[in-house]
Amino acid sequence: MWEHIVNRQQGILNFTEELIRAIGNMRVLVVGAVGNGAVLDFLVSVGYQHFTVVDFDMVDATNLNRLPFTPEDIGKRKVDAWKEYLQKVNTECTVTAHCRKVTRNDERWLEETIADMDIVALGTTDFEANFLIARVCNSLRKRMVVGPGTSNCWVVSTFTHEGGVSLERVAGFGTENSDAREIGYKTLLPKYMRIYMFPGRTEKLYPETLQKVRSGEIPPRNCKIFVSMVNAAACW
Repeated sequence: MWEHIVNRQQGILNFTEELIRAIGNMRVLVVGAVGNGAVLDFLVSVGYQHFTVVDFDMVDATNLNRLPFTPEDIGKRKVDAWKEYLQKVNTECTVTAHCRKVTRNDERWLEETIADMDIVALGTTDFEANFLIARVCNSLRKRMVVGPGTSNCWVVSTFTHEGGVSLERVAGFGTENSDAREIGYKTLLPKYMRIYMFPGRTEKLYPETLQKVRSGEIPPRNCKIFVSMVNAAACW
């Protein structure tokens, strides 16, 4: 099946046989399988076929506007629904599903999981999880893709961690030498939101909604197609 999926890409300038094979062999970790996590749909369509998916939630009816699921999937664990879908698109896909919420206590588990990955895509809006994953990717020098998590904007960051660049340093957290289990994540949230709320973002939310996002009461709002395309391009 994989050969048929990548067939129409052959012959395009710079799309060499070596590149196509590299895509087929690359191992991708996606943490968070809703809006940003829809990058999985784009990646499997261009030939990526080795995935690890991490999410703790169930498929809800409100997810159907941005995920390739059907009403029959409602109530399933999201990681299981993604595994079924990816293996329907490409029967040769290998998908490892972890139904769990990433917290400050998971650094060792993340180190073991990320060590085998080539790309790590952050698809969660949970700050604590993003912080910890970013820290582990930096220590292991793994390429990390941070999508926009919002609508109508092509904003994305790809961390290769060259020159000591890390999310902690970019955000100015001052936590590089702190134990992840002892960090006050709520106190860091305003700094995180300052780099997250890029110009133009604030005008796209009602003031009361924006306040709830900044305070951490609700996750950031997003619009599926922009988020998915940006994350897919970044992984590419």
